[in-house]
Amino acid sequence: MSHRATNWAIQQRGLAPATKLVLWHLCDRHNPDYGCFPSQDQLAADAEISRASLNTHLDKLEQAGLIRRERRLAEDTKRQRTTRYFLGFEEGFALKPCPDSGHGSHLEPCPDLAESRVQNLDTNPVSKEPVITTARDAGATREGLGEDQGPDLDAAEAACLAACGEGMTPAARAAITGTTATIGAWLAAGYDLELDVLPVIAERTAKARGSPIRTWEYFSQAIAARRTRRIA
Repeated sequence: MSHRATNWAIQQRGLAPATKLVLWHLCDRHNPDYGCFPSQDQLAADAEISRASLNTHLDKLEQAGLIRRERRLAEDTKRQRTTRYFLGFEEGFALKPCPDSGHGSHLEPCPDLAESRVQNLDTNPVSKEPVITTARDAGATREGLGEDQGPDLDAAEAACLAACGEGMTPAARAAITGTTATIGAWLAAGYDLELDVLPVIAERTAKARGSPIRTWEYFSQAIAARRTRRIA
């Protein structure tokens, strides 16, 4: 863990909550002496999102100029190793990698590595989805969403979990993810994720609680009231 890296991540502005969450977890995996080499499985688990959604957020971070990815091969076996992530605050970040080791649309891949490991790891690919920034960007429930839209709801829940404070215990986090359909209902009802949902969640979980929160429905009444006041 690098405090310099995580502090840098927190200072970044203009990112959707889920995208910023991925950036923070990347920085949390940064080692000041050796760099940043987390696996996709680890990053997805850290951010509590699917691998397909993770790839979309990594693409957005790279397009924003905040990270750079470099594929690596083992010298003896030529097998692919975990991706190296360069972060924007690191010295030499502005130096562009050679085409055969970089990611992103601005670089030409090496002919021998034209198939990106990052893009091919998922056994059930999901098309790249927009990051949710408002309530109108998502459907009503996970069951009601098409396969291509599923990660949107995953990203919204990841943002909600990231907004939770110490009042949301690990056991409560595990239980509450079974009620994700409630988040879809909020969004379908017109509640804005950043203006209505996340502030209420952060406020209601800021302090330790005597009784655990086990369903997202716990926040519904307060979110509805906040939206009413905001519109008024």
